[in-house]
Amino acid sequence: MSRFVQRAVERFELGDGDWVDLRTRVTFGERNLIQAKLLGPRPIDSAGRINPAGGEVDLNAANLELMRLVIAGWGGAGFCARDDHPHDGECQARPITIENIVALDETADRILAEIGRRLVTKTPDFTTPSSGAEQDPNRSDA
Repeated sequence: MSRFVQRAVERFELGDGDWVDLRTRVTFGERNLIQAKLLGPRPIDSAGRINPAGGEVDLNAANLELMRLVIAGWGGAGFCARDDHPHDGECQARPITIENIVALDETADRILAEIGRRLVTKTPDFTTPSSGAEQDPNRSDA
């Protein structure tokens, strides 16, 4: 078993021949990039320390960074770089950039939901409420 993220990609079919290839895992460094976008620059106090209470949360920037990092490819007529359809020849997809992700229609919401579905690791402890028999008898709320 490797402790390094393997770059597996899975296809998400959008319909009408359009698709998006999504990376199935992100690295520690990528998660930190997303977190940095979410939390924004942290203010420094007069002693030179980072003020953890300062700054504003920017969920939009974090979601865009997540999509930029996880979308490995996209294709189909809906992602074509040319606006005139139908046209002769195969469609060449627009590049995966923040600007193009921002310009997507409600498809962006579908892609983001699918990314969340695929990246969340479900475990029995997280997804299933424990029964009384499994609870710690030393807990005061048991």
